Amino acid sequence: GVLRASKMNELAGDTLDMSRSHLKQVRAMLDAGTATRADVLRVEVMVANNEVGLMKADNALVLAKDAFNNILGRDLESTVNLSEKEIAAEIITPKTNQECLTLAYDNKPAWKIFLMNKQINANLKDAAWSGYLPSLALIGTSSNNRTEYQKNDYLNTEINTNTILASAQWTLFDGFAREGRIKEAAANLKALEANEESIRNGIVLEVKDACLNLESSVKMIRSARKAVDLARENYRISRERYKTGAGSNLEMIDAQTAYSEALTNLYQAQFDYQIAKAKVNRVVGADIYPFTK
Repeated sequence: GVLRASKMNELAGDTLDMSRSHLKQVRAMLDAGTATRADVLRVEVMVANNEVGLMKADNALVLAKDAFNNILGRDLESTVNLSEKEIAAEIITPKTNQECLTLAYDNKPAWKIFLMNKQINANLKDAAWSGYLPSLALIGTSSNNRTEYQKNDYLNTEINTNTILASAQWTLFDGFAREGRIKEAAANLKALEANEESIRNGIVLEVKDACLNLESSVKMIRSARKAVDLARENYRISRERYKTGAGSNLEMIDAQTAYSEALTNLYQAQFDYQIAKAKVNRVVGADIYPFTK
């Protein structure tokens, strides 16, 4: 968010500079008699709007840095310096949906917890059935006592004792409590098994959604880069045409607006791309897309 706000702030400043430069040119052409007062007013309105846009971008950057410091538990006035390469990174080749799904089953904590609970309930069911079997107990003790008296009266006594006790117990009837425990354990296990498909579908949908968002963001960022190149060239041509008198003031304003809009879309696409990678990492439970790559 800080990186996005920083790029938007930079763009707002550049857009204002371009509009001010164009205003100077239009005023000069007005003095030369090749532009109208309406042309000047139109550009002055654009400059005023861009000044407001820059003030909003300044405020947004301050708030983004405050939010960043707050998330990290730092003082809100702490300096925030981030590398621009982290948001303008090269595009990676997304993993397939099946690859991500396999990773999710291997790493996702929620799925591991479900499997663990399922195994626990299966063990409880087996333990409940063991109530029909006799219980055996085997206890053994061993002791060794030794007494010695020295000098004149020498006495050496040694006593060894070994005891082994075995017992068996078989409950033939306990008022159907045993049957109740078996039914309860079986019902709990059946409920988990019935919910397994729903949990699996939830994981599949979550992974699929994250993967589709990443694929979409990759396409968006590629399209946005092409749009910026085209809009930049269009702005250059329109500026040259206007200087020579072949282009109109409205054409120049439209070209500048399109260029700024294309850059805005690119920065937003870069932000969405990084967020999409982070969401895939979260749903699969593994850092398969490092933030800076």
